[in-house]
Amino acid sequence: KMDKKDLLSNREEAIALFEIYKPLLSFESVRRFEEYYYDDLSLAEICEFEDVSRSAIHDALKKTLKKLFFYEDKLEILKKRKKIAKSLSDYKNASGMNKENALKRLLEELENAI
Repeated sequence: KMDKKDLLSNREEAIALFEIYKPLLSFESVRRFEEYYYDDLSLAEICEFEDVSRSAIHDALKKTLKKLFFYEDKLEILKKRKKIAKSLSDYKNASGMNKENALKRLLEELENAI
């Protein structure tokens, strides 16, 4: 889990959460997130474009990430996806009796996710 004190540092987790919960965000939040994480614009570049302070953009991104974490804490969609992906990988790599047990775990994870 990402350290909430430095919310802008873990790109992979931020993007994974964003891809899941993007429909729950405002247009402005989506645009700023995409500019920072996908377009790789700096905070300074975004604030220059929007004619607001750097701290305003930083605070807005932090607020968006806090929302993403809030949604994940409540819905756990990313957590469930990771468990399913691990169980699927275990199943693919198993053989013999282990394959049967891995399949059972995979099916359990799928049932728990719905």
